[in-house]
Amino acid sequence: MRGNLIIIVFMVLILLIPFTIFNVAAIESSDYMKPEVCGGCHAEIYAQWNGSMHSMAHKDPVYQKLFLIASRETNRTFDEFCTQCHAPIATLSGEIPTFDNYEVSETAEYGVSCDF
Repeated sequence: MRGNLIIIVFMVLILLIPFTIFNVAAIESSDYMKPEVCGGCHAEIYAQWNGSMHSMAHKDPVYQKLFLIASRETNRTFDEFCTQCHAPIATLSGEIPTFDNYEVSETAEYGVSCDF
């Protein structure tokens, strides 16, 4: 039994080595397409998305105000947690907004778009 556990731990470590030794390229927000590009072929779906709560997930003024209050009052504790859903591209590209810097790239501002 103990031998199996050692083998499993060893295999997990082997799988993690590439991520710790090699510099894995970061994802940039520019790696994602803007929703308008998708709308070129998927016009009806784009029209449904455009102006929806998903498209406004990061730009919604109520969300923005509550995010800024929460960010300030918790010393940025929940910034990434909120951004994961409201601006997933910002999270993946490391553009986590905070109360003192709410700016993210144009692509990240699209909220929940075609890639998510």
